[in-house]
Amino acid sequence: MLLAPLSCNTLAKMSMGLCDNLLMAVYLSATCPIVVAPAMDEDMWKHETTKANLQKIESIGNHI
Repeated sequence: MLLAPLSCNTLAKMSMGLCDNLLMAVYLSATCPIVVAPAMDEDMWKHETTKANLQKIESIGNHI
């Protein structure tokens, strides 16, 4: 499964396991490999929260 572009908002939802839309429902029930392609403002990309969210989703097996 490819999530592209991955917004900062969707990244945060993925890291917290929120299921409030169809995309998140599909993501949380997926049994296949997950690949994400982040796309956001440079300042958002450099924010510590974004880095932590990326580390969290990577630690559970997602590919960035």
